[in-house]
Amino acid sequence: MPGNRQRTESTLTRKQRAHLRRDEVQRRWVLFGAGLVVLIVAAIIGMGFLDQDVLQELQPVATVGGQSITTRDFEVAVRYQRYQLIQQYNQLAAFASYLSSGTSQNDFEQQMQLISSELSDSQTFGQSVLDSLVQDRLIRQEAARRGITVSNAEIDEQIQTLFGFYPNGTPTPTGPTLTPEPATSTPTATPTAAASPAAALTPMATATATIAVPTPTPYTAQAYQHDRDDYLATLKSVTGMTEADFRYQVASDLYRQKVQDVLTAGLPKVQDQVHVRHIVLQDKATASDIRQKLANGQAWDVLASEYSIDTSTKDSAGDLGWSPSALLDPTLAGVAFSRKPGSISQPVQTSSGWELINVVSRQMRALTDTQYQALAQQAMETWLTQEQAKPGLVVTYNRWTTRVPTSPALPTPTG
Repeated sequence: MPGNRQRTESTLTRKQRAHLRRDEVQRRWVLFGAGLVVLIVAAIIGMGFLDQDVLQELQPVATVGGQSITTRDFEVAVRYQRYQLIQQYNQLAAFASYLSSGTSQNDFEQQMQLISSELSDSQTFGQSVLDSLVQDRLIRQEAARRGITVSNAEIDEQIQTLFGFYPNGTPTPTGPTLTPEPATSTPTATPTAAASPAAALTPMATATATIAVPTPTPYTAQAYQHDRDDYLATLKSVTGMTEADFRYQVASDLYRQKVQDVLTAGLPKVQDQVHVRHIVLQDKATASDIRQKLANGQAWDVLASEYSIDTSTKDSAGDLGWSPSALLDPTLAGVAFSRKPGSISQPVQTSSGWELINVVSRQMRALTDTQYQALAQQAMETWLTQEQAKPGLVVTYNRWTTRVPTSPALPTPTG
């Protein structure tokens, strides 16, 4: 007690009291030092968690025109693209299970194998996603320069379309557009072409077999909201994508289309086209033999059906239809546009193999909607490639290679 301590100290000599006070000061410094060490250790551990959970997520994996693509942006996009591919894989597996054998089942299984291979190569997959994120930033920056905007109302309408909900009535198709499947209570998103995170996000319904066609149930606003909320909850749980992330994704798709429309506004809708047939062979010797058979009077369509390795055209006499030069293999186009209609080329090596090319006709023709869209997309890709090649505009950091998520993963086969 303080009073006892004071009486005890009063009985001590001056030297003893000095020693006692010194020991007390030393004891306090020891306690202070120990507490300081504990605080430093806790701070170091806390900084470790902060770096892992916060600072690392904010680190850029790339910059585009000075704008950062953060680690979180990248990781969410990778998981989202994996999720989309896995949903497609599951749908293909469901369709294949209805078929015991045959070409269709083999086609489904081949597509499933392609998806499995794509998901297993994390570095290539990550590079593809990063390229898409870079392109998205380039498109948005071009949109800003041109005063192109996307409103919240447009985003809402696009999301409704993706779920097949049309509060003002189903619109009449006006061109080659993706047709969303009817949404269900557990919609899943199909993967997109060109491995682009800004591409269409179409919730798909699971196919079911029915004996009679039931009366369609009206897709109400309440049902749409339920499906939308369920889908967003699934995305958040599986990929970490928030509703804001999803809306950003939808907006990116709209920005891409708007910028593409502006950049390709001068694309000619009438172009020089050729009507071409081809027979594709594995080697030059076989191609030469087939050309000799043609010279000897054997029928083109019979030889195409028997020998061509292009399974998509062999039974239609190798007919490729009408096409402008830009939509053909460059070598094939060079030959086709340099020959007179009715002529058959010598064997030519293209990306498909060794080909014999028959020019049926050539004329200026209006592009079909499909051709126009293909050329517009091609022009867009060319523009993006040119933008990415500009010195200093795009900077990537190797840290992305160690931050490629491998989840979600394909389901483990059972049985």
